[in-house]
Amino acid sequence: QTQNVLPKGHNQELISELEKLMPIFQLKGTWKGQYASHGDELVEVSYTKDSLVVSKVTGDENVPAGEVSILAKLTPDGVLSPLGKDLKHSAEKIRVVFEQNLEGVQVFKGQGQVAQKGFKFPQFIEGQLMVFQEEGVFGFLWLPMAYLIMFERCDLGLPSPEEPESEL
Repeated sequence: QTQNVLPKGHNQELISELEKLMPIFQLKGTWKGQYASHGDELVEVSYTKDSLVVSKVTGDENVPAGEVSILAKLTPDGVLSPLGKDLKHSAEKIRVVFEQNLEGVQVFKGQGQVAQKGFKFPQFIEGQLMVFQEEGVFGFLWLPMAYLIMFERCDLGLPSPEEPESEL
């Protein structure tokens, strides 16, 4: 019989520390993505209890700045296994190409927000968050639109936490 060697309440702390080492939990910060005809937009990645949240820093005429653009479920039931040939949606062919040609692609259930001009009739539609082993890149596949946005980490010229600011 195994015993829990950690004091009560420390399991969650340990889990939180281990999660920080996983690529999916290293995305916090500012990213740039090409939003179709809207061009490059900045987004901010943050985390809630069990979700990754992507909010727009710069917006567009459909989904303005400050609104949530993407949500992804980071719980075990949110993780999607490799597709193989069992496509549930024709747009998943895009994902198959990544899975067959790149190592370490993690895919999570998600939703992306769409709206008509003027942020009218906003709604979340089905999508998939793809996290790649390569640092500084992740993607979101908007399934009904068969549209993939790739995001790259954006350096806004701010000093990194381990790099002290230089004095002028």
